[in-house]
Amino acid sequence: MRKIASIIFLMSSLLFYSQKEASNWCFGSHAGIKFNNDGTVTSFSGSAINTSFGCSTISDCDGNLLFYTDGITVWNKNHTQMVNGFGLKGNDSSTQSATILKQPGSANIFYIFTAGYTNNLWSGDTSLNYSIVDMSLNSGLGEVTLKNNLLLSDAPNRVCIVKKNDENAFWVLAIDNSNDSFASFFVDSSGVNTTPVMSAISNFSNGMAGGYLKASSDGKKIAKCSSVNGDVCYYDFDSSSGIVYNQQIIYSVVVDLYNLTVLIPFGVEFSQDNKLLYVSCFSDKESKIFQFDLTSNAISNSIFDVYGIVNPADTIFSLQMGLDNKIYCSINTSKYLALINNPNQLGSSCSFVENAVYLGGITHCNAGLPSFPNSYLNNFIYAD
Repeated sequence: MRKIASIIFLMSSLLFYSQKEASNWCFGSHAGIKFNNDGTVTSFSGSAINTSFGCSTISDCDGNLLFYTDGITVWNKNHTQMVNGFGLKGNDSSTQSATILKQPGSANIFYIFTAGYTNNLWSGDTSLNYSIVDMSLNSGLGEVTLKNNLLLSDAPNRVCIVKKNDENAFWVLAIDNSNDSFASFFVDSSGVNTTPVMSAISNFSNGMAGGYLKASSDGKKIAKCSSVNGDVCYYDFDSSSGIVYNQQIIYSVVVDLYNLTVLIPFGVEFSQDNKLLYVSCFSDKESKIFQFDLTSNAISNSIFDVYGIVNPADTIFSLQMGLDNKIYCSINTSKYLALINNPNQLGSSCSFVENAVYLGGITHCNAGLPSFPNSYLNNFIYAD
């Protein structure tokens, strides 16, 4: 009985995660943080990454760093370039230039899905591609064994990975600019199916430039920001078929890229209970985080101003759920990450903290935070 009581006491005092692939984040200008087993978050030094926007990091199931990428270069756990880890077709200006997915059923194979970049003023390589990393090679430091396998020729800026129901399989979602549709690619233990499931949306709000594409933790909803269209769109997602449908525009402004006087949406994230949506917006004068109540009959009217900065140099860009159920926020010039402490709570009870996680003093956020498959942030156990 004493042993049982001791175990119960130990579990009540610690925070346990059932999987830890999102334990380490490498992002911004050489910044890094780690989610620890005791629920704390600490910064670490040595990250080789220096990216303005998109990036992705992967750890093993015990929370040990494996590798990370800005969508162009891949670095191993020693913060040196992985063998053949160069020349991927992401872009450091792409919002979600890369997202990493472990192949279902494999201990060593990982996919890096990369998105190119375009906006209304400039266009580069806009393709969606995937590359393969084999972690069994080079004494466990890994090697890129396949690079830039084309999926779509015109699908820049965004890539989102959603778990398929309760199966060990995933959907990789992107926006096909060539026909204003969502494209969903199926990934299971057999690999990547390169023939997408296409979802044509009536009056589709595309938007070529920056802005995040995110899935809810239950995989039933999708949210998309567009900094060119100036809108936030909310969709239903059928994870059994890969179909996206029922577009709702819940925020919209008229954008003039030469005179950014309105609050333009960029970052988006769901609360863990999927009832609230958070959106970061910016202009040439200020930036804000808004909260929307997804249970409301009029979602657009439920907007709540969570936090704002009246300084054009300090812009709130990315919003990313962490393993501790809190939403982390990048302020581009800051040496701290900001934080929404209680994202399941309505209004001011969500509790925003501006200088929440110190990044060590010699690094800063820039605009992007790592992208992860939704299920990598939805597998934790809390003990009371």
